[in-house]
Amino acid sequence: DNENIAIGFKAGYKFAYNNKRNIAIGNNTLIDAENSEDNIAIGTNALKENTDGNKNIAIGTNALTDNKMGINNIGVGNQSLYNNDNGANNVAIGINSMFTNMSGSKNIAFGTESLFSNTQGDGNIAFGYQALKFNANGENNIAFGDNVLSQNNGDKNIGMGVNSLKNNLIGHDNVG
Repeated sequence: DNENIAIGFKAGYKFAYNNKRNIAIGNNTLIDAENSEDNIAIGTNALKENTDGNKNIAIGTNALTDNKMGINNIGVGNQSLYNNDNGANNVAIGINSMFTNMSGSKNIAFGTESLFSNTQGDGNIAFGYQALKFNANGENNIAFGDNVLSQNNGDKNIGMGVNSLKNNLIGHDNVG
C-alpha cells in the first residue's frame, strides 16, 4: 500500500507506520522511520534515525545517520551529513563532508571533509579537500580548492586556489 522497499537487517523496521515511497537498502537503513516519505537510503546505517524527514537521499555507510527531520538533503559518501538533525536543502558529496552539520541549510559541500565542522552555517559552498573544514557557523562563504578557508568561521568570504585564506578565522567580506 505505501510502496516502500526494504532490503537488509532491520531496514525500514517501522515501515508499517505512516511511511510512503521509501527505499531502504542495507542493514539498519531507515530503521526509525515513522512519518517519512520519498527517501532513499543505501548503505549500512544510512538515514538510520530518520523519523520525519522527507525527500532525502543517503548513499554510503552512515550517510545522514542522525537525520531526524531534515528535508531535501543529499549525502553521498561514507558519513556525509552524519550528524544532520533538521538541516534542509544540503548537498554533501565526499567522505565526511558536512559530518557535523545539525541545522545548517542550503549548503553545498563537494570533497572529503569539506564543511566538516559546519553545525549551523547556511548558504556555504565548498569545493575541494577540507574546503571550509572548520567552519561551524559562518554563512554565505564560497571556497574553491583544497584547504581553502579551512579555518574560517566568518561570513561572506570568497577563496579560490589551494590554501587561499586558509587561516582566516573570523574575518568577513574577504576575497583571496
